[in-house]
Amino acid sequence: DKIPVRNRSLPRLIDVPLTSIIPDQYTLMINATNQIGTATVYNNTFYVPGLNVTVTMKTGNTTINTGDNFTFTCMATGNVNFTILIDNSTSTDKHDRLIMGEMKNGSQMFNFTKTSYLDDRTTFQCIVNIQQKKFMSNVTTISVLYPPVIGIPVVSGGYPNTSHTISLSIYANPNNYTVTWLRNNTEIKPDERVMTSNSSFNITSLQPDDNGTYTVIVTNTKGSSNETFLIMVYEGPVFLEGDDATSIWTEMEEGKNGVLKCTVIKSYPKVTQLVVIPDGENVNVIKVNDTSIRVMITKANRNNSINYTCFASTDKTQAFLTYQNFVG
Repeated sequence: DKIPVRNRSLPRLIDVPLTSIIPDQYTLMINATNQIGTATVYNNTFYVPGLNVTVTMKTGNTTINTGDNFTFTCMATGNVNFTILIDNSTSTDKHDRLIMGEMKNGSQMFNFTKTSYLDDRTTFQCIVNIQQKKFMSNVTTISVLYPPVIGIPVVSGGYPNTSHTISLSIYANPNNYTVTWLRNNTEIKPDERVMTSNSSFNITSLQPDDNGTYTVIVTNTKGSSNETFLIMVYEGPVFLEGDDATSIWTEMEEGKNGVLKCTVIKSYPKVTQLVVIPDGENVNVIKVNDTSIRVMITKANRNNSINYTCFASTDKTQAFLTYQNFVG
C-alpha cells in the first residue's frame, strides 16, 4: 500500500494591512514557529508619516545687506524631506545658492548664500509632500538693502526747438533717495527751460548749446551711484561755401580748368554721406575726406553750364548746396 506523505516547511507570511499606527519610526520583526522551527519572515525599519504633518518656519522676516548670507530653519513633525519654495517658484539660480545643513530632530537648516541687490528681495516657504498631500509652512521674507542702481540712456538726442526728456529707472532699498543732476561737474539749477525731478530731466526747447555730457547722482543711506549720459542736439549739415544759403552762383572761363568746393563745417551727428551730382566726361569728383569734396572740371565748356548739387546726410539730418555754374 502507498502511505501519503505531507511536505513539511517553515511558516510563510501572508500580508495583512496594518491599521491604527500613529506617525513615528518603527522597526517591525515578525517571527513564526511550527514543529520544524522558527523563521524570521519580516524585518524592516520604516517611517509612518501620517496625514497631519505640521511644518513651521522658525525664522522671522529679516533685513540684510546685499552680499550677506541668509540662514533660516524649517521644522516638521517626524523625519520628513523638505522642499523650499522661493518667491512662489523653484528658481534654478537661487537653488544653486541654497545650501542644506544637517537635519536634527525634525529641524532642517538652510543657508542662502551671496544675496544680490534686487532679485533676492524675496520670500521663503518650506513644503513637505506626503501621499500626494502638500503641507506648507508660514512664509518668511528677506529684504536686501543696497545702494541705488540707475538705468538711463547713454546717448539721446533731439531736434532744435523741441522738448527733450531723459527718464530714469532707479532701484534702491531703502527707496527714500535724493537725485542730483550735473553738467560739466556743475549742479543744474531748474529754470523756465530746464526742469528736474527724482525721475526725469527735461529741456523744453533744445538749443545747440545743450550739447554735452551730463551726470546724474542718486544717493540713499547705503551709498551713492552715478551715471553719465550725452545729449545731442541735431544740427546741420552746414556748408562752408553756402554760408547758410542753399545755392550759390559760380562762373568759369570756357576752355580753362575750374573747381567747385563742397565742405561741411558743422554737423551733429557726424556726416555719413557726401556726394556731388551730376558728373560728366570732363568732370572728376574727388573726395578729400568725410566732410569735403572737390569737383575738378577740365577745359570747361558750355555743357558744364549746369547746376551741380552737393548732398550731405547724417543718421538724423540732411542738407544740400546747389552750385549754379556758368561757363562763358
